[in-house]
Amino acid sequence: MSAKLTYNAFESRYRNKQYIGAGGFGRVYKVFDHAKNHYVALKVSDVRPEWDKFTLQKEVELVNRLPLHRNIARYDAGYRFDTGFTGMMDFAVLRFYEYGNLEQFLKKEDLSLEDKTLIIKGILNGVAFLHKNDVIHRDLKAQNILLHREDGVWTPKITDFGLSRQTGGENTITNSAIGLSYAYAAPEQIQNGKIYKNVDLWATGVIIYRILTGELPFRGRSNGENKSTQSQLEVSRKIVNLELPAKLENIPSPFREMIKRCFVFAPEERAQTAEELLGMLMESENINLRQTPQNGPASDEDKTEILPAGQNKMLDENSSHFANGNQSDTTEVMPGRQQTPAVGRPEGEKYGTPKTNVTQVFRPKTRPTDRPKR
Repeated sequence: MSAKLTYNAFESRYRNKQYIGAGGFGRVYKVFDHAKNHYVALKVSDVRPEWDKFTLQKEVELVNRLPLHRNIARYDAGYRFDTGFTGMMDFAVLRFYEYGNLEQFLKKEDLSLEDKTLIIKGILNGVAFLHKNDVIHRDLKAQNILLHREDGVWTPKITDFGLSRQTGGENTITNSAIGLSYAYAAPEQIQNGKIYKNVDLWATGVIIYRILTGELPFRGRSNGENKSTQSQLEVSRKIVNLELPAKLENIPSPFREMIKRCFVFAPEERAQTAEELLGMLMESENINLRQTPQNGPASDEDKTEILPAGQNKMLDENSSHFANGNQSDTTEVMPGRQQTPAVGRPEGEKYGTPKTNVTQVFRPKTRPTDRPKR
């Protein structure tokens, strides 16, 4: 966890709490950091013996051990305090993303297909990064993906690693039904089977379907993620019996084929890597680039690919940006734009030009003099 700080000093620093929401293991607040003069998100979780493997403290340590990546949300700090009456509690501070999570974002934003594609690419890049670092998320869903406007494009940030596990090089881990999100769960999670990395790819298929259709593929009577026992049983039955929604056939290529590669019952037959799905998307984009508007497919003499300026291609899977501490928030420049090496970085590293100061995570409409009173 982070440097020493008394509970009283912590309470004095992070004030003016506004409740945002709750997950399986904690609550999230928007708070004002009086030491750095900006808003942050504060995650709070009780420390319980029965949740020893799923503490917020372990989540912070797991995520912040990973290399920096553009599509992964990191924590600025983490603390554990004996609060007295309420007992031992974990607190984690992270950047406040004003656009909220993907589920909230999709309900209020009308996105173009290009924007949806970029978000899907970012999610796949984040999943590929986690798996290369032997991390299985296990609770990937729209609510656990934050949205940020970065370098002029919508950029997803995977967060909430409370159920995640580092496999130590193995491809499987022990299953657990704790905190299971049934609408995004793979058959092996519901049936308490072995968990492989591509359990996250099943969930990615659900997310892609959600982005493109505005609804979940496996739903109970409420047509949503109802947490009632009856609804969970109905959703589980549809998943285990692989009752794919009819609307799947109306989704355009290559997304339809990508989703079908995710919705495969047997883990060994399902898509094995996020790179496989990214490859399907890139292949489709390359085919479209070879089409000429007036004459259809290009001739054999005209197949040299010259990408239009600003053409969006797949993000570098190893791209990253600083998102915590006192470092600058660095944004990777999208393909087709001039890239300027960051000052002081070794030659060859793919970091872009710093765009915003990480400490300025949220700019309220009020002037700086209108900071919340203590």
